[in-house]
Amino acid sequence: MLTRHSQCHNQFSFYTKSHTFGILNTVLMSITERFKEFGVSLAIGMQQMRLVTLVTFETLFITILGLVFGNLIGYGINYYIYLNPIEFGSEFADIYAEYGFLPRIESSLNPEIFININITIVIVALLAVLIPLYKVYKLEPLKGIRYT
Repeated sequence: MLTRHSQCHNQFSFYTKSHTFGILNTVLMSITERFKEFGVSLAIGMQQMRLVTLVTFETLFITILGLVFGNLIGYGINYYIYLNPIEFGSEFADIYAEYGFLPRIESSLNPEIFININITIVIVALLAVLIPLYKVYKLEPLKGIRYT
C-alpha cells in the first residue's frame, strides 16, 4: 500500500508533467505561428540574440501573469473549501471509511504549498521554453519568411 507521502508525490509529479507539456505546447505554438514575423524582423536587421531575449521575456511575462491570476483564484477556492469542507455521503463515505480516510475533502492555506508550486512552475516554464528558443535561435531570415 502506498503511503500518503508517496501518493502526494505521485500526484504532484503527474501534475508537473502535464503542466510542462501544456506550457511547452503553448509557447511552441505561440512561437511557431510567428516565424514569418520573426523572419521579417531578422531580414531587416534584428539581432538573433535580441529576438531570443524577447521571446524569453515574453514567456516569463505570460508565466508570471498566469501565476498571479492562478494564485488569486486558487486561494479563493482553497479558502472556501477550508471553511466549508466537502463531505461525502452514502456510498462514497463508505468507500473512504473502508480505506481509512475521512469521508470529506479538506483544503490547506499553507503558504509553503503555494510558494513551492510557483517555483516549480517558473522552473518548468524556463525549461519548456528551451526548445522553442533553440528554434528561434537557429531560424534563418528567408526560411522564416517562407515558413508555412
